[in-house]
Amino acid sequence: MEWCVYFLWSLLLLLLEVVGALAVGYLAYIAPLVFVGLTSALVLVMGFTLEWQRLQHEFPYFFAGALSWRKRLMIVLSAMFETVGKALMAGFAALLAFGGTDPDRAIVFAVLLVVCVFAGTGLLRRAYWSFGARPLRWGYFRLVVPLGILFSALVQVALVGGYLETSLFQEMALSFVFELPVRANYEQVMELIFQVRQLVDGLLTSLIVQLIGSEWLVPASILISLNVLSGFFVAIYAVIVGEVLLRIESKVVEKGA
Repeated sequence: MEWCVYFLWSLLLLLLEVVGALAVGYLAYIAPLVFVGLTSALVLVMGFTLEWQRLQHEFPYFFAGALSWRKRLMIVLSAMFETVGKALMAGFAALLAFGGTDPDRAIVFAVLLVVCVFAGTGLLRRAYWSFGARPLRWGYFRLVVPLGILFSALVQVALVGGYLETSLFQEMALSFVFELPVRANYEQVMELIFQVRQLVDGLLTSLIVQLIGSEWLVPASILISLNVLSGFFVAIYAVIVGEVLLRIESKVVEKGA
């Protein structure tokens, strides 16, 4: 009977994890600008305290002496600048990912976001129960890079599988120059943002082929692509979903004990 309860509880947590990831992807799909604004706001709200706490531990390591008022002021200002910078980067990365007007492309990117958030949440839960990692702190500072690389890798898989279309660099450059409207509306601006992203990625890909050869094209494209920046917004949602689930899970475990 006990194993049955444990199985049902694990299944419920898994369903909540999936629902949380799906909610994030759905919001990004139906309201990309709201998603961009919410992402930046979440980083601002959550990030300052975390950056301030981190810098309070780092300053005594790098600078000798007690924490004077000047050092404390430096900590506050540094935390503010780093938080604002990460918030802008997260919003910019979200805009690059979900800018555009192609609904099929938006669905693919939303699905990739769901997969990455789900993976990040699962990693946070595993790190918490296995190593005692604090999900909010560890996830905020450590998940950006791996989730960004995962998102970029999944984009490459979608391209290879034909779920996303890509153009040659020359075609994108010509489109960018000759099809740019004089007065763009909202839809055209969103599509233009996505085309700029494609243009930069196309340039990077062309440079990679020239420098290291086509055999390293796929791994280099994954690591150098602007898609890696997506880790800034994927991580914040993985942290939120993971933190909520772990708090629920911890309370249930405490009551059961």
